[in-house]
Amino acid sequence: MKTSLLAHLFPFFKGSQEDVATASLNYIISSFSDISRAFTKQLGDVLGIEINETLQYHCQVVGENYERPDMAGTDTKGNEVVLCESKFYAALTANQPNEYLRRLIKNNGIGLVFICPEVRQKGLWCEVVEMAGKEFELKKVDDNCVETKDGVRMGITTWKAVLDYLEQVAITNAPAVVSDIKQLQGYCAQLDSEAFIPFAEEELGIDVAIKFERHYRLLDELVNALKVELGDDVSLKGLRATPIWSGYRRYLSYNSHGVTLEYDTKKWKNPESKVTPYWLRIDRSIDGRWAFDECCEKVMKKIAPELKDGTYIALIPKSYVALNEIVEDMKKQVLEYFRIFKETEEQDM
Repeated sequence: MKTSLLAHLFPFFKGSQEDVATASLNYIISSFSDISRAFTKQLGDVLGIEINETLQYHCQVVGENYERPDMAGTDTKGNEVVLCESKFYAALTANQPNEYLRRLIKNNGIGLVFICPEVRQKGLWCEVVEMAGKEFELKKVDDNCVETKDGVRMGITTWKAVLDYLEQVAITNAPAVVSDIKQLQGYCAQLDSEAFIPFAEEELGIDVAIKFERHYRLLDELVNALKVELGDDVSLKGLRATPIWSGYRRYLSYNSHGVTLEYDTKKWKNPESKVTPYWLRIDRSIDGRWAFDECCEKVMKKIAPELKDGTYIALIPKSYVALNEIVEDMKKQVLEYFRIFKETEEQDM
């Protein structure tokens, strides 16, 4: 498929994927009143609320706590009614979504809408709901919308849904903007295909190399911690650290089980599971070989779907803490899965 001009030019832009898409979307909806109204209607549909006001949209409006949603929709009096956050594959920031929700509550706003690729919708929605749930009491409106007890709603939609709808409206009411919408559709499609994302200068610094090394060091420290905790029940004999195309693996033998601990960028990108680079697999040692048998499958049935990727279980690292704290917490996660495994085996006996 031929790439759109916007998609072709992206490697030459200095802004992020989100900045380019947001600026393009803002330009499109600001060009024609019919398109702006259609976009507002769409946000209202996502939030399950009819928005009758005519809104003006602005990019990167910084708040009191330096939060900066990608777009803010304001009424004729300048009051913020809705906030929009554009996402592709960047992680959530410290302000997302809670600082945005606080801002809307303070300003008597209606809601916050995340716009993301289809492949990321399920995983991102789980993340933002989990984060919001730590601070706000949430009520489910539908599968893609929740409401705080203050009446502010949060929802999620996709770039495809937004742009397909705007294109339909534009064909009839604003044909001059159809080509611009198609440019943005092509850009989003290119990013959805996991095209190569150009390097920014700051990504090539020594600090980035040190950050990548953390993944390998963490797994090594985790294996050492398990060896200390479990003593002679753990053996590393003949089990070498192994680089793989998408990361790094460590192995250990625990009683009659084979254990794989890995850093895997492929699983990290899986939109159906928890966003984490670290994974665990437990096999049973049968006739001197590791095998994922029926007992292993029974264990996996006890694990929440978002914590699984095939035969692997997600290990969730703590944020903003020292290495020893991350290792200690991940060790506890591994030991808990060992306990579940042992309990399942005993039930089968």
